[in-house]
Amino acid sequence: MDIRKLDPDFVDYVPTTGVEAIKLFYKKKRLGHVRWDDVDIVFRELARGLDQKEFEVFVGWITNPTSVQPGTLEDCFPKSGYIPREEGPKGLDQVDEKCPL
Repeated sequence: MDIRKLDPDFVDYVPTTGVEAIKLFYKKKRLGHVRWDDVDIVFRELARGLDQKEFEVFVGWITNPTSVQPGTLEDCFPKSGYIPREEGPKGLDQVDEKCPL
């Protein structure tokens, strides 16, 4: 293990595992090395030293960073297909409309 990786400001290495890539992303972000416009470039740089298995770990984190499992959140659309409108500016009740989806 390269002990320089323990330094919270050392970012000059190519990660070889998905976990290292994620940690390095957060280090770079904390140090201001990651701009919103360059996130895709940073992800490619972090992934270049990963094998397929570790790349899948890294991509899994990119696509679902909080590890939300499918089906654990309530459906945002009611089963009836109707979405109630908010009250108008004068407080008048408005008729519900059919959800366009």
